Amino acid sequence: MADELGIKLKASLGDYRELIKGISNLEKEIKPIKIKLDLGNARELVDILKKATNLMQGTGSSSAHASVVQTINSNDISQSINLLTRYSVLLEKIKSAKYDGTGFDFGKLNLSELEKYASLLKSALSNGEISRDELNKFKIDLISAEGVIRQFDVELANMRGDEKFAKDIQNATVQLQNLQNQMLSYLKNTPNLSASTRNAIQSRYDNITQIINSGTATDKNVLDARDFFSAIQRDAKIAGEEVESFGGKIRRLFREHFNTAVAMAGVHLLQTAMRELWQNVKDVDAAMTELKKVTDLSDSSALEFMDKAAVKAKELGASMSGYINSIADWSRLGYKLDDAEMLADASQLYLNVGDDVDDINESTSTLISTVRAFKLEASDAAGVVDKLNEVSNNYATSAGDIGAALARSSAALFAGGNSLEESIALITAAQSTIQDAEKVGGHMRPTA
Repeated sequence: MADELGIKLKASLGDYRELIKGISNLEKEIKPIKIKLDLGNARELVDILKKATNLMQGTGSSSAHASVVQTINSNDISQSINLLTRYSVLLEKIKSAKYDGTGFDFGKLNLSELEKYASLLKSALSNGEISRDELNKFKIDLISAEGVIRQFDVELANMRGDEKFAKDIQNATVQLQNLQNQMLSYLKNTPNLSASTRNAIQSRYDNITQIINSGTATDKNVLDARDFFSAIQRDAKIAGEEVESFGGKIRRLFREHFNTAVAMAGVHLLQTAMRELWQNVKDVDAAMTELKKVTDLSDSSALEFMDKAAVKAKELGASMSGYINSIADWSRLGYKLDDAEMLADASQLYLNVGDDVDDINESTSTLISTVRAFKLEASDAAGVVDKLNEVSNNYATSAGDIGAALARSSAALFAGGNSLEESIALITAAQSTIQDAEKVGGHMRPTA
């Protein structure tokens, strides 16, 4: 009888053992010929027979118990491993630092239930018996938890997007404020500007103020304002408003001196101008020779490059030879020509706005150390100059001193886990007190 039940029963191991025990007890009391049943053991027999009938028919137990144990098969094993793997991935994702400080309610994941079912599945894989009800419940709860995590990720992406938008506005605002400072400095230090030029600059200055006050500054606003300021400076230089032209110097000397003195001065100026012109030609030729060594410029493309470099150098207020040498220095480090030009632009900008920066070689050397140490892209170089200029405008130090100290210590600071902004802040704090860029840069190396 026990063997027949073993073939047909689909019940929990506890029910099966209870049934066998009951039948064994009755066999001791029921004699083969003389059957004496009182009311008590008759009822017990009826209950056992009902259980046997239900179990053999495969009904009753599967619905009456939440955990029907069945022999595990290959499909159960595959599904169990898949669910346990997904559960492990879920746990690792919850530990991710990206959720720190978000305030998300991880109680929605029902982790205690998931842990319980995971433990049961691991045991089932070990002993070869499984409850498919528990397997399905684990699957449902896991799918629910994964859905909650996906919702968290959507909310997190929205939060990060808002933070980036605010940061972009802040960066654009700072760059516009720096540009306003450059405009004021230009107006102050260029007394020969015409009234129309001054009015144009003042009008754009007021427009930038409105953009800043609106709290909606964008990168496009910065680019437009920079293009305007570069164009106004170029036009002023062409018109002779920035510095005296050669002809202007001659006319002034003729007004101030007479006859021979005027003639001698004019000749001297002409000689000086010719010597400077000849020296400039030699310097440009030497710079182009260096550039060809580190790039693949052909003769024809070199001529096109020189035309473009002449225009760019004029826009930046730089000497043509210095600008080309700066490009060569960047190209020598492995940068492509387009990136090298972008970096050379930043070097010249640093020379223009950085107090205590003596020449283009110094500004290029400072930016090379910084860009290379912090592993920045070529497009980030102008941002480095903006940060240095911002610090010099607001603290008792200069962009040149901060850059000099940064050049001496940038590699060590980066190796110590400091960002560019953090490194500038550390140097600024020390330089504002010590006022010695060489000492500050030296001390920052062991500090990092």
